[in-house]
Amino acid sequence: MTYFVLFILFVYFSIKFFETSLRDYTIMTNGEEKVAYVLSNGNCGRSGGTIQVLCEDKAYSLNIGINECISGKYKIGNEIRVLYGIQYDYILLPQKM
Repeated sequence: MTYFVLFILFVYFSIKFFETSLRDYTIMTNGEEKVAYVLSNGNCGRSGGTIQVLCEDKAYSLNIGINECISGKYKIGNEIRVLYGIQYDYILLPQKM
């Protein structure tokens, strides 16, 4: 029974990882470049941090790398370029390519 539960969990997380990878790839290849404005900086964690941005009157959360987070690369009010995927209503930083 334990192995079955572990197998189900493994399959679930594998599918989620695949969906996320497919989303990011689709946005990187077909995404529309837009301008976003930094609203706030989140906390820096061990592997990175997050920033809140405003793109076309809608707020989004973007993941950033640990070095960008520690150095404070994104300041509140800065204008940054992002890739927007309309089919997912999701944005990515172009550097992720």
